[in-house]
Amino acid sequence: INVPSGYYVLLSQRLLHNAGSGVWTNLGNIYGQYGAVVTNSGSWEVRSDAAMNWFGNGAKVAFLNGGIFSKTGGSGTTTFSDTAFTNTGILRLDRGTLNFTSSGQYEQTDGSTILNGGGLSSSPNPIRLLGGTVSGGGNINGSVLNRGEINPGASPGLLTITGGLSSTGAVNLEIGGLAAGTEFDQVRVSGAATLGGLLNVTFADGFRPNQGESFRVLTYGSRSGSFFGISGLDLGDGTSLQPVYTATNLTLVATNGPTNLLHLTITAPT
Repeated sequence: INVPSGYYVLLSQRLLHNAGSGVWTNLGNIYGQYGAVVTNSGSWEVRSDAAMNWFGNGAKVAFLNGGIFSKTGGSGTTTFSDTAFTNTGILRLDRGTLNFTSSGQYEQTDGSTILNGGGLSSSPNPIRLLGGTVSGGGNINGSVLNRGEINPGASPGLLTITGGLSSTGAVNLEIGGLAAGTEFDQVRVSGAATLGGLLNVTFADGFRPNQGESFRVLTYGSRSGSFFGISGLDLGDGTSLQPVYTATNLTLVATNGPTNLLHLTITAPT
């Protein structure tokens, strides 16, 4: 789809289905109205910073991705405004940012979201990860509802969420050394973290922590709740990782003795 700058494509009460290899180039936008729907079961590659918007009439626009949707071009922002994007396939962001604004929303019920050098943004609606996985390193601008699985980094790496995180799914972390973001996974949340669900810890390249070593795996602006279960803390030989919650972070500390299943919480004096 080559839409020159200053021109646009309008879908009115239409279903556009791509089962082949679609490429969206140039800077012209795609608009929809009266309930227009775009479905993708093939590959849909975005090579620009164009936008998909509601034209202002009738029901708003829906994009249903069951194939591979990727942003490979344009170092700026591809915006979906007033467009509901549902992913059950693969969404891969290699460059720039995929942004959802106004009543637009990104919801994943299955499949995967891969941050591979690009970012994901949504305002005012949260990013809804109701199933599947989000993986890779980079930035998510907006609040995240996680009922699926978060796999930060690329063995390992850093995932930054500029907003809040509500997690009742799983967060999977890999530890292979002492440096945050390069040797062990870290998730940074600028806003409030509402925790539940699972935290799963695995070790890379045969790494085994020594007593006293610590890993700040999660930071946040504020916190309520804690993970219901944490796996991978028993290191053997009487050593374990202890989860230590503070007002601003969760740190795993290698100590002698069994894991404290009640989770230690440190509160700053008032």
